[in-house]
Amino acid sequence: MVDIMVRSIGMNDGIAGSSQKGGILISLIITMVIFASLGVAMLSFTTTSTFSNLATYASTGASYLAESGYRYATGQYKNAGTEGAKNSTLESLHNKSLELLDNQGEFTLGIYPYYFKSAAARFVGNTSLEAKFPGAQPDGFTVPTSGTLAIFGAGGYEYYNYASVIESGGNFTFQLSTALVEDLNEGTNIVPVCYPSETKVVSNADNTITISNGSSIFPLRYGTFEVEGDTTNVYAYRERDTNTLNSISVLGNPSKAFSFSVQQANTKIVMHTCVKIISTGTFAPGGSMATSTTFTRIAVLGFLPGGSSDNVDDSQDFTEQGNDPDTFAENWNVEGNEASIKGGGPADGESAVNLKGQEVAISLHWQDNTNIPDLDSVWSGANGLLDYELQVKIKVEAQGSKGEHYMLGLSFRYVDDSNYYGISFFRSIGRDDNQRPSWIDDLPPSFDILMDGSPSIVLWKKVSGNYTLLDYKKLDASDGVIDGGNLKDWSTIIVKVDEQFSGAGGSRENHISGYIQGTASYPRNTINWDYDNFIAVTWNTNTQPIVDSSITTENFGSNRPDEIGLHGYYDSNASNDQFFDDFSIEIAGAGGVSGEGIPGV
Repeated sequence: MVDIMVRSIGMNDGIAGSSQKGGILISLIITMVIFASLGVAMLSFTTTSTFSNLATYASTGASYLAESGYRYATGQYKNAGTEGAKNSTLESLHNKSLELLDNQGEFTLGIYPYYFKSAAARFVGNTSLEAKFPGAQPDGFTVPTSGTLAIFGAGGYEYYNYASVIESGGNFTFQLSTALVEDLNEGTNIVPVCYPSETKVVSNADNTITISNGSSIFPLRYGTFEVEGDTTNVYAYRERDTNTLNSISVLGNPSKAFSFSVQQANTKIVMHTCVKIISTGTFAPGGSMATSTTFTRIAVLGFLPGGSSDNVDDSQDFTEQGNDPDTFAENWNVEGNEASIKGGGPADGESAVNLKGQEVAISLHWQDNTNIPDLDSVWSGANGLLDYELQVKIKVEAQGSKGEHYMLGLSFRYVDDSNYYGISFFRSIGRDDNQRPSWIDDLPPSFDILMDGSPSIVLWKKVSGNYTLLDYKKLDASDGVIDGGNLKDWSTIIVKVDEQFSGAGGSRENHISGYIQGTASYPRNTINWDYDNFIAVTWNTNTQPIVDSSITTENFGSNRPDEIGLHGYYDSNASNDQFFDDFSIEIAGAGGVSGEGIPGV
């Protein structure tokens, strides 16, 4: 089977749950299978998706538990039907804890919405309104003593000024200046409204707004809002500096030109519904190995207030369209010698992508291509972060003089042939081989420990043409991907890439995790994201995820790089020696992706 599968997840984190196979994480595996099967009817907008490790031992297990909790929350949200039911679900999840069997771990959820829900039904003519947070009040969120609320009705937003508000036991009673013009069901979304402190034109060239009062209703980072009179766009901002929203752009399309006018103390700036979900995973709670990790995301809910989220497409498969070389070339860029779709005997009777040459890279041509998800929209929709997971099955010829040196795998953060990360199956018999390919000499001495003729998995980067080995693992029989000294045909390699503002001063960092599996447990023509099928890589030096910031998506919106691809480093220019199949992408926040399919990988 030759295909590319793209499974999009709303509320990403994106991205499906992760687990290890066997050993102390066996209960995590069961949990992650359940959570990975849950779709999400939210659009993901990643803020500071931070893993804050409180201990080192078993931190990977704690991280998986934390993300499992997040995914559990998103699945529960989707399965709720109406707007009121969804808000009740969020409320019920706050402070909720779930435990795994045999004291293997637990997670606890915190739900912090930046909007209200109606606490009781109200009717036309009523002048008081009871509201509450469908969860807990976010830290720093101060309800203004007087102001404006917006409720989405049959004709759009209805705005209600209030002169006072009384809080009691988590309920807020607003005294409205004008009576309700529509009946209000319990559980209906109610969003706060602010006003600008100046009259100005906001545009790409001057993309800030200063709020006159009540700015604490906006998250410090990556909130969204609507502007009265603009029915076309929802806007996102990068950060809130006290009362000023900075780096404003059109949500989902940051390069789109925009311009709107605001009048001091008059134009309504309407907060768009969003929620902060904090999931704390604890591995082996109460024991000597107890380790906790916190996973935090702010997500914009995938519906307008009062609207439905059912139109969000949770997943999309892109399957084979035949072996048309023109279509293959339309969807993939090739650096090096040659890449094509081949079938027959060398590919074990089915179509697969064949790389020919000693140094070949193919990268996804997603730009202006309706067959492939628009990564720019995904990136901008996540407020400038890009998370995804990749997997592929690999067959390499290693007989006679061929296959003594290879490095084949997945490319990510692919800017060009001189700048990208790779995770690869690697083998080399050493630099003393007179027939070695030239790329072996380009590798730094840190690779030498691996040049003993046995297969390894390596994580590396290439920056300005220079290679750096980030970490490695020498493979053995327990990994399920080698037979003696050879890589098993169609072994799977997986990488999970999670970009976070976790560096010094809130700078970007990639959090990278790798997984592998052989065909005995995960055969060819099988594509899924149940992580019990995979073995988490136990790296030589680092505990997953490995963190590196050399290549990030900071300038993705302007550079629009290919980002994702495959690479084949080999020791022969012969055909039919390097094959890739069952390539799959899981992209966080790519709901609503459409397209007929991509031939080949």
